Amino acid sequence: MEKKRSKEDIETNDVFYEGFDINEKGVLIRYTGSGAEITIPDVVKVIGPGVFRGFRGLRTVIIPEGVKDIREYAFSESDIEKITLPSTLYNIRKGAFSGCKKLKSITIPERVGWIYEQTFENSGLEKIELPNRIIYLGTRAFAGCSHLKKVILPEGKYPIIDADVFLGCRGLIDENGFVIIHNRILHFEPDHDNTPLYITIPEYVSSIGEKVFSRYPVVHLTMSLNCPSWEVSGGEVRDMESIITNDGCSLSFTDNNGNIAAKVILAVEGEYDSAREGFISAIHPYYNTSGYDFDAYDWAFPIVEQTRNKAVISLVRLMYPYKLPEITKKKYVSFLKENTLNVCIMIFEKKLEVLGMEDVEILKVLEEERILEEAVIGDLIKYANRYSRNNFVMELLDYQNKTFCQKDIYRPLELTDDSSGDNKNSKKTNTD
Repeated sequence: MEKKRSKEDIETNDVFYEGFDINEKGVLIRYTGSGAEITIPDVVKVIGPGVFRGFRGLRTVIIPEGVKDIREYAFSESDIEKITLPSTLYNIRKGAFSGCKKLKSITIPERVGWIYEQTFENSGLEKIELPNRIIYLGTRAFAGCSHLKKVILPEGKYPIIDADVFLGCRGLIDENGFVIIHNRILHFEPDHDNTPLYITIPEYVSSIGEKVFSRYPVVHLTMSLNCPSWEVSGGEVRDMESIITNDGCSLSFTDNNGNIAAKVILAVEGEYDSAREGFISAIHPYYNTSGYDFDAYDWAFPIVEQTRNKAVISLVRLMYPYKLPEITKKKYVSFLKENTLNVCIMIFEKKLEVLGMEDVEILKVLEEERILEEAVIGDLIKYANRYSRNNFVMELLDYQNKTFCQKDIYRPLELTDDSSGDNKNSKKTNTD
């Protein structure tokens, strides 16, 4: 029969466990002992929060079979160098080994499915192998592990990767700022902060983890037409921000020769959730099984409300009409015709800079698609003069002259019977 536990000692089956304070549920709630090597009593089922936090001189810990849970910050900031985890373990919770600078390696048991946030943050890990059942890596789980050079993930497994899991893991980050494992981008961290980024995704990459670009002001992504799938765990509208955080980010898609074959711009500023869903469904792997879904991108256009966003979407799709059905193209052209003056004023006011084009280049797109009608040319010239856009005025005048003013020059001469006879008589008279 178990005797009454004191704060310092536990007696179970006539064996005393000096220094271990274990409650009736088998939770180790305090350790008051000392020594470099510790073996946890086999009556323990849970290592409680912060039990060994900050222990100096602690080197080796053996946790027996039967323990299922290691709670928050259980070993954080300690001097632990080696730990043996039992096969019965299911959970390693928040910050459990954070700040353990002397912990170089650890074997995670197969039953562990979650690595919680900050679990190994700022630890001394050099290598980590994750089990087959792993389904989730929490925020900053390995952040600050500057000596971490190898992470082994099970082949074919795609655990959810939360934000900043590998932040500061310089040993894992390649020259382009990526952490790539099994052709999957798990983290992105350039060597500079707060600078607009132009990023090229390597062609061999098959998927991009959730929130990979959430920390940085990405303005342009280039990838192959067989683009990777984008991982969004929730599939809800708010998850758009876990993919691209800034309005106006452009996605360019290259063909087999490396030439840009398609381009879209995520113009979502000021839009409601319904408009954002089109962009999400274009990227979300549930809908997108073979590259970017241009139909889904086009689908969002009718429910986009902001004129600026509609203009951006229309212009970029007309410039790069990859997989653009004729009926959809007519919708874009119709919008631009109905809003020509407003669109040009937005050009003058630098509201369409997300297109990355000069004013006249945008104007030429409108010209090529025959969107500029004769009736509006005069108003456009007036506004262009008001904004001192002389190059714009010259282009409009040139277009007006070529398209409208000279339209009768090449009309063929129509001859009547009388005139034909007169000509004959004239020739005869001349001959005489």
